[in-house]
Amino acid sequence: MQLLFLDESGTSPSPESVSKNPDKNPYFVLGGLIIPEMEWKSLQYTLNSLKDEYGVVGEIKWRYFFPHPSSGKKTPLSHLTLEQINELRLRLFQIVACRPALCVVAAVVDTKRYYETHPGNDAEDMYHDAFGEVCSRFQYYLQDMSRQHDGRPFYGMVVIDERNHQQNRQLENFHYDLLTSSSPTATKFNNLVEGLFIAASHHSVGVQFADLVAGAVYRKVSKNDSSFYDIIERNVRCGQHGVNGFGIISLPKGSVKF
Repeated sequence: MQLLFLDESGTSPSPESVSKNPDKNPYFVLGGLIIPEMEWKSLQYTLNSLKDEYGVVGEIKWRYFFPHPSSGKKTPLSHLTLEQINELRLRLFQIVACRPALCVVAAVVDTKRYYETHPGNDAEDMYHDAFGEVCSRFQYYLQDMSRQHDGRPFYGMVVIDERNHQQNRQLENFHYDLLTSSSPTATKFNNLVEGLFIAASHHSVGVQFADLVAGAVYRKVSKNDSSFYDIIERNVRCGQHGVNGFGIISLPKGSVKF
């Protein structure tokens, strides 16, 4: 069994907010980390050991590594020095990088161009479209694994960070429709098991790492800073001509190049 853990960087913005201030949320990223079931326990142990070493109680989130002292808000990393925070972040990304069996996938949405292309859509449509594209890459990944192992089937499950109740229910329905679609042009999700697993990020090791993946991809496209993405670049699903359309899918198609 292969487990795809998903989390987003920021929130998918409404068409009104993008129209009024396109520079505020230029991109939306849904990042994913595929973890083989045999790797999960080791990953959990390594993360917990690292948190114990740094005295971190609570979950790891990308935004905690960019503290804003003026806000006065405490995070699980507030007791660390800036040097310790940077060191911890580097070691977390190295945990992924040193495990070639882990695979990174992500959807990157150019929010302005998305709403120009889909003028009738809203923030949830954007989220669902990104989710569908990442799930498609997961299905193709499972098919690749099967071909590499003499046709032995590989199956997978999607685990995603919880949002509010209504959004969770809508996503569950959207996921069900993906898996059961009879459209001749739709991806056939024959390798995904039934149902979507929604988990609280503070209870999920995989979701916490997916959050870091999403943050690294977002920083590369929004800040032109690839320092974190570069560490895990070899983990990104890659085709003959690179990661575009394979590990990284952009919406609208081709709007972002890696």
